[in-house]
Parts: sequence; C-alpha cells; structure tokens
Amino acid sequence: QILTRPDTEKGEQDHLFPSMLPGGRAVLFTVARAGGGVDNSQVAALDLESGRTTTLVRGGSHAIYVDSGHLVYAAAGGLRAVRFDPDRLTISGDPVAVVEQVQTLGSGAAQFDVSRTGTLVFMPGNEDAVASVARPMVWVDRSGREQAINAPAHGYVLPRLSPDGKRVALDVRDQTEDIWIWDLERETLTKLTTSVSSNTWPIWTPDGTHIVFTSARDGRGQNLFRQRADFTGVAERLSTSVGTQHATSFS
Repeated sequence: QILTRPDTEKGEQDHLFPSMLPGGRAVLFTVARAGGGVDNSQVAALDLESGRTTTLVRGGSHAIYVDSGHLVYAAAGGLRAVRFDPDRLTISGDPVAVVEQVQTLGSGAAQFDVSRTGTLVFMPGNEDAVASVARPMVWVDRSGREQAINAPAHGYVLPRLSPDGKRVALDVRDQTEDIWIWDLERETLTKLTTSVSSNTWPIWTPDGTHIVFTSARDGRGQNLFRQRADFTGVAERLSTSVGTQHATSFS
C-alpha cells in the first residue's frame, strides 16, 4: 500500500527514513528535495488515520523519536533535538545541539541511532574523510570496554561478523575498495575480491558459505554479487540494474 508520493511540482525528490511513532498512528519520514543535502530536506509526519502530512522541521533529516518527548534529527553536519508531541504531531520550543559532528551522507542519512530511553550511538566526523583512514579493529563490550584485535590497521568500513562468530568480513577502503576476511582464530587477513572495480557492503549468507556484496564491475552499475567465503570460485552476479544496490540483511 503506497502511503506517500513525492510531489515533484513542489521540488520533492524522495521520501526517506520512515520511523513509526508510539502507538503506530503516525510515521516520521524525510522529504528529500531537488538539489539534495540535509539543508534542503524536511522532516514530516504522516497521520495514518487521516492521511494528512505535517511538516515538522525544515533543514533537517532522519528524525527519531525519544520517549522524553523529543525528536533527534540530523542538521548542519550534527544532531539536534527539539520538543515534540507525538499525539498532536506538533513541535514546540527551539532546537538544541546534541552532537556537533556526525557522519551524514548526501542522501541525508546520518550515522546514528538512539534508543527510546535516550541512549545515543553515533559515528563522529565527516564520512568521506573518515572512510579511508587506517585504523585498528577492536571488540567493544556493552559497558564500553575495548579489547584490541591483532589485525593490521586499514581503512576498515562495515565489519560483518560471520554466523559462527569466527570470521569478520570487511569493506576495506585504502587505495582500492575490496572485501577482505579476518580469521579471528588464525589471525589472518585475506583479500576475497580481485576485480579492479569497487567491491563494498559485504554481508554473510545465513550458512556462512558465501558473502554478498556490491560491485560496479562490467560497467553495469553498483549491483549485487555473491562469492564463496573459502576463497574458491569466482563472483556470481545476482542482479542487473541501473540503480545502486546494497544488501543489508538476509531473511
């Protein structure tokens, strides 16, 4: 069932980042406008009973509701919070800064999440500047204590733990963009992909035998491929599309 359609005559390009409000009566979403960027975006709420859309924030995106009665959203390269009534779908008061710098994509997607009780997790800094920086891998427990992993520093992005917990698939963005696998028991780092094109966004199949990833090989756009995780065989194309595709989870 289609809930909204972008109004192109008003400069709307996409409706993104839906987030249900308590009770399921309304949903937050971001209106991305022509020209892109968070500054051009708007946070809106759709009343599912009446079908009415209310603009809540101009110059912001990717809003999440917190039980304290606030919206936390991306704006001006950081995060802001503003008081919000989820029943009346109204904003009150002035927004306040929560975090000054949070990685935010051109789409308006911000690298953060916040629990309903107010615990915030985020990636600081600028997305492009951070991605290629060589850095170590660590385990972090739920209290925030770090334990070093004995792996060489690289531009690690999007680490994904294998189903058996013994290996980590890594999107490594140094001079090239390739998928590597770190073996936690053997302490070995091995390159999986060999194509000269970019190879990014790895996820494991549920049985741990393959890795699905995004690649721009063959000049057909950023599509999905699958390759055996034991370093045998070649990559198998899963999709052909002019649009960019990233696998994020398996059912």
